Amino acid sequence: MTPLKQRLTFVILLISALLLNSCATIFNSRQTTLNIITNQPSRLVVANDTLKNKSNNKSIVVNRDKEELKLTVFTDSLTKTVNLKSFNSFAYWSNFGFYYGVGMLVDFKNPKRYGYPKTVYVNFNDNTSDYLTFIPIGSADDKYWNILKWTPLKLAAFVNPSVEVSYERRTGQSFSTQVMASYLLPETILDAGLQFKPHIKGFRVALEERFYFKKSAPFGPYIALEVDYLKNSYNHDSNFIFDFSNYRDTVSIKKENYSFNFKIGHQIIIKQFSIDLYAGLGFRYKNVKHFNKMNPEGEIERPRHPNIVSISNQEGKYSALSIPLNVRIGWTF
Repeated sequence: MTPLKQRLTFVILLISALLLNSCATIFNSRQTTLNIITNQPSRLVVANDTLKNKSNNKSIVVNRDKEELKLTVFTDSLTKTVNLKSFNSFAYWSNFGFYYGVGMLVDFKNPKRYGYPKTVYVNFNDNTSDYLTFIPIGSADDKYWNILKWTPLKLAAFVNPSVEVSYERRTGQSFSTQVMASYLLPETILDAGLQFKPHIKGFRVALEERFYFKKSAPFGPYIALEVDYLKNSYNHDSNFIFDFSNYRDTVSIKKENYSFNFKIGHQIIIKQFSIDLYAGLGFRYKNVKHFNKMNPEGEIERPRHPNIVSISNQEGKYSALSIPLNVRIGWTF
């Protein structure tokens, strides 16, 4: 390849990298939709355009921009003006994950990098120019400060079956704190007919802080940070390997797990009955010890296709991926 062709190839690859990795330019539309909600039926003025219909909930389409967006809502006797602050959209920040953030250079001057809150709540009873980015809890729902929950699927878990209860308390307009405690069962209910009994003993506790970003706590979608501790002991029957020889052995295992999880979930409350669905991803530090081994040097044989049981019983101090996923049901009071 000649030097000229090499330079042209380099330029083409560079341009392609810039264009293909500018996420806001590609994925964000020039306009975005906002929901403007007021505590009284009102009219709206945005960008010198007045919406004549009078309602509590208005959907508008506006251009993305770096500048604040001025909104005025008014009734026959009240007027309130708020300035919506723009922010860098998720698509813009996602450039970090591709080619060391090169796409940010393309998106830097593009107004499509910006966004506004999807939900804007304006309260005429508030004399300031403040607004909320979620729907505040109504007086009828203000009683939901405490939720006692149970996780029924934990009874049938293949790893660490337990009776698990949680208590969530609302601590602010958008925040709540949840504590959890589990008593580990001697065996999962799915293994009730098997001859080998693991005789599990132990417990698990967790502390979780939640932020509800669409509605007031404890309603709707949320993100959460969880700190989790587990301690247990049990018997395990498995294939072992030592010096290229395979044999069967039953050992006693003692385990301690420390987990730090980021979670996203959605909580629905119907009357006083709650359903809490969540999933997450995190980091787990494990300290696993084997006792009463036939051969102290033997190790649990790793199957050709790794499974959660095999992974969770490996001896040593090491880190692992944590993937919390479950549903809780509860009662509010």
